[in-house]
Amino acid sequence: MLDMFSSDVCSPVAGRVYPCAGFSLIELLVVLVIVSVAMSVIVPRLTPQLSASRLAAATSVLASMVNVARSRAAESGQTVELIVAPKENLLRLAASEKGATLLEKRLDAGARVLWIEKMGAEQHSQPVILYFFPEGSATEARIALQTADGASAVLVLSGASASLRDQ
Repeated sequence: MLDMFSSDVCSPVAGRVYPCAGFSLIELLVVLVIVSVAMSVIVPRLTPQLSASRLAAATSVLASMVNVARSRAAESGQTVELIVAPKENLLRLAASEKGATLLEKRLDAGARVLWIEKMGAEQHSQPVILYFFPEGSATEARIALQTADGASAVLVLSGASASLRDQ
């Protein structure tokens, strides 16, 4: 068995002491340069896909809240409110008569509500209440979503069918 502390493990050759194991500083620097060059080529190509997936996720969250609001209104026979708070990046469902919060979701940090237009008035920071009625209609509105890198989508909430679609 080889003793790691014996003198013949890292013996000097021609007056020089060579390391027993490991990488030299030059080898490590070469690997770091190769990795950084590869990352500088790959990351910019992935950014659009990340942005698109963040926008799709935010759209999906908003669509699911609209669907839940529409079905809750129809099931309960009462008006349901969808409160969209752009400043807090928050979506909240509440029963109109009771005011109790039914469901609350925050959009992912990579996407935000940019503005909401209801009855011709655009709101950028104050919460906007969208109403869903038992007969299946809703308040008409347009909601703009934006990702951190600027990709955006405008969604339209149809009043007659209470459905959400891309503009």
